[in-house]
Amino acid sequence: MPRPCIKTVILIPRYSLFLPHIHPATGPLSSDPTIPPVSNASPHSGISPSTDSAITNISSNANNDTVDNAAAAEAAADDDNQVVDVEWQLCDGPLAVDYIPCLDNWKAIKALRSRKHMEHRERHCPDPTPRCLIPLPQGYKVPVPWPKSRDMIWYSNVPHPKLVEYKKDQRWVLKSDDYFIFPGGGTQFKNGVNYYIESIVKMLAVVLLASSGALLDKNVITMSFAPKDEHEAQIQFALERGIPATLSVIGTQRLTFPDNSYDVIHCARCRVHWDGDAMVALSESICWSIAAKTYVDSSQIGIVIFQKPVTSSCYQNRKENNPPLCDLLTRPNNSWYVPLDSCLVPIRDESLKWPSPWPVRLSDKPPSLSLEPDAEETFKGDTRHWSALVSEVYLGGLDLNWSNVRNVMDMNAGYGGCDIIEVAAEMDRILRPGGYLVVQDTMEMLTKVTLILKSLHWSISVHQDQFLVEGKSQAEVLIC
Repeated sequence: MPRPCIKTVILIPRYSLFLPHIHPATGPLSSDPTIPPVSNASPHSGISPSTDSAITNISSNANNDTVDNAAAAEAAADDDNQVVDVEWQLCDGPLAVDYIPCLDNWKAIKALRSRKHMEHRERHCPDPTPRCLIPLPQGYKVPVPWPKSRDMIWYSNVPHPKLVEYKKDQRWVLKSDDYFIFPGGGTQFKNGVNYYIESIVKMLAVVLLASSGALLDKNVITMSFAPKDEHEAQIQFALERGIPATLSVIGTQRLTFPDNSYDVIHCARCRVHWDGDAMVALSESICWSIAAKTYVDSSQIGIVIFQKPVTSSCYQNRKENNPPLCDLLTRPNNSWYVPLDSCLVPIRDESLKWPSPWPVRLSDKPPSLSLEPDAEETFKGDTRHWSALVSEVYLGGLDLNWSNVRNVMDMNAGYGGCDIIEVAAEMDRILRPGGYLVVQDTMEMLTKVTLILKSLHWSISVHQDQFLVEGKSQAEVLIC
């Protein structure tokens, strides 16, 4: 199979990997590993992930158990006899190709006391974390390159025909031969998404909308989110198309984004009665004003644009302090599993200035920056460091053709788990065949990571004694 024309890259910054203690093994892996079959379990059996299948050992010709220099790392990458003995297995069950551990934890979902607030669509990560590998869909092909992928993708890569049937009257997605095509329709876009966008442009003379791929032509960066539900693969479609998207739902937990971080939030047919008495009263109580309102006769669609205040003065001048202002001293500042607030976040003075136009805002001091005395200088120094690193190393020194890269996940694995086997399994799950993992860390860490990922048959190279570039195999299934 030729190398993909569109790839996924995972970037991991330095000091981000937590590694277990690794013991020497008695011998290397078999050179002819077998592939365990996927079970023919019933459709109601769900997924049976293997959580105890990764028995970690190092087998090496060297006398030393650990090495921490560049030569050793290069040797580990080149020496087929130096590997980590991991008994990888496929995730089991007929739904394995779409298995997402934290969203398909049926044991936890069945134990929920209620589902009326979408609790069953939220994250419920299994413990222990599964270490099985996700099989590819049958007939998986090299993804369609960007920007063509925005309008068409291979059916075999996301084989979910139910959404086509469900939205057949909306012209959002259609099946044509071996492709899914996206003609630009949708529930609220009966005359096409471009017509819908231009309707809003006429209302405010600016583009105030986050409507996925169509706004990329207008240099607007979007982030779509939706739950994993009966509509199947909406987010999977978006990522296959090369459009930023994440699986999420506003249920009982906060979204994993900082306060005051988005310019616009767009909601089409989100089942909120915006003109209802309760919504009118709520919008007034949180000081939202109606910036524009219209009804498009040709599409029979109503559009209302609310605007959040730019200062906290409206909050302070309300007749009733309901909902109250949040106490920032006691309010949790975590990203994950924080209950939804029933209070309003005060607007800091630093937030009053609208961010600079893109891409100037990339180097602007962010409003959320700490108020500590040296915070701004630390931010500037970090900006200079990463600007040089990207230009001198990531773009020029890693032998990667970035013009073929569309989806990039910049992650800190230290927050993803304290076991590298589990982290490796998760990275293998989300990385496309032929995609790359770039790790910046110490040579000791890179050596250990090399040994683990060699068990997945990934290609490996080391650059400048601190960068590990690993290419995921394009074979349909890799089991060692």
